[in-house]
Amino acid sequence: MGDPKKATKELCCAVFGWKILATHSLTGKTSNAFRNKEAKPSLDPGKTADIIHFINAKTGMEKKIIKQAISQKCSDEEKISKRKLSSEH
Repeated sequence: MGDPKKATKELCCAVFGWKILATHSLTGKTSNAFRNKEAKPSLDPGKTADIIHFINAKTGMEKKIIKQAISQKCSDEEKISKRKLSSEH
């Protein structure tokens, strides 16, 4: 496996799809950076646990880093979907 972070993000897309990633978060909790925004629903905890376990077992990457990669993927997909919507108008 080349880049574990990239593999994590690609696996997330395969498991959840970009639409779910764009509208959900890893934990479903309100972000400290955006306390005034409503929290997004969480990704399926069973599926995220499987992704974390798989990437950790295959690469040895720390679970904390894998979780960060999943959160980053959600954020990236949200930004991409907002750009798509604004370009359609």
